Amino acid sequence: MRSSLLILAKQNTKQAALDFLTEPVLIPTFSEDILYTLCCHAPQDDSTLPLAYYHTFSVPITSSKVLEAFFLILCRTSVTEAFFFSRSKGELTQRGLFEQLIDFVLTRSRGALRASRSAELVTLPLNEDEESWLEEYLKEGDGKTSQGATDTLVMRAMTTGQFGSIQNQSEIARDRKINDLSWASLRDRVDRGPNQDGRLT
Repeated sequence: MRSSLLILAKQNTKQAALDFLTEPVLIPTFSEDILYTLCCHAPQDDSTLPLAYYHTFSVPITSSKVLEAFFLILCRTSVTEAFFFSRSKGELTQRGLFEQLIDFVLTRSRGALRASRSAELVTLPLNEDEESWLEEYLKEGDGKTSQGATDTLVMRAMTTGQFGSIQNQSEIARDRKINDLSWASLRDRVDRGPNQDGRLT
């Protein structure tokens, strides 16, 4: 195991060292350190190794540094998976991870991937506390200045059928339009309900 960590320091043999560390037959000595190393060296588009190591050895994460690094890996992999992982922690830690997930979706994702992750975020099966955390983070917390914060709240309200719970829609969303569609006009269409063809007009 120690020799593998030494190999890991050599850039040209990094992949071989990482593969070696995930062999199930190895005794998981220093498992948190190894998991952290795997997380730090994982490519942006491939989290296979840290996830494989974590699940193979059921790594007990006690370090906040390791937890943050591994949770970032989960966020990259799946918004839903990261969300349910956060639920496995105590309330204080869970809230911090949940806010980290929101921040990841809104500030560290781009283009179509951001749209996909945002849609996944607003359809999560949140409980009452988590609904409150989402709203507080995006209205009053560090997330209030994030691009898409208001849109996320509006979409969440629409997804849960609570569109009217967000006050002063015209003021919140201003008059920003995309292809002649604003949140205010969309709200009015939702209030009117679908026409005979089942469409919002």
